[in-house]
Amino acid sequence: MRLRLAASLVYAKRDLALDGDPYDVDGFPREQAKLCLNIGLNAPTPRSWLGAVADKVTGCRTKAAALIQAIRAKHSVISDMFGSDIGVRLMRIDSDLILRAVKRCLTEGIPVLPVHDSLIVPARVGDRAEEIMREAFATLVGLMPCVITKKGKKVLQMGVEIGVSPLAPSPFLSSSLVGVFA
Repeated sequence: MRLRLAASLVYAKRDLALDGDPYDVDGFPREQAKLCLNIGLNAPTPRSWLGAVADKVTGCRTKAAALIQAIRAKHSVISDMFGSDIGVRLMRIDSDLILRAVKRCLTEGIPVLPVHDSLIVPARVGDRAEEIMREAFATLVGLMPCVITKKGKKVLQMGVEIGVSPLAPSPFLSSSLVGVFA
């Protein structure tokens, strides 16, 4: 699950919109904050959150405690969710979002490959797949703002690019719709 999606879902549970980058925490690298937040949502207790952050992120309980304090301060409106083992429920919502979008794509004849919180579809139907993801989010989570990032990728076959021509758009380009909801 994309961690930003997890943060957005926790805020949505409180009928709040997540504003800005949830991992932009003063005094700490973004990657550390990202791991700390995710561990916090998946930890069964606050104590286990501290131990896991010290072990996996900072290497020191004192630094882990400071990072956790900064995360709690930044996300004070959801701070009680950390160390509550809510992560598995968020993963279920994430799965339901993608399953709903995949089923809708297939119903509409759109070839789709789900990868975690992403849909890989032919570029020619990327806009429709994006609409479908937004509809799935609105149905399951609510009508809060939903940001979807599109990434164009070239398909490789046996290590060689195929279908790439300067004269015509390639049918082998796909648009990955990554479920980054904010």
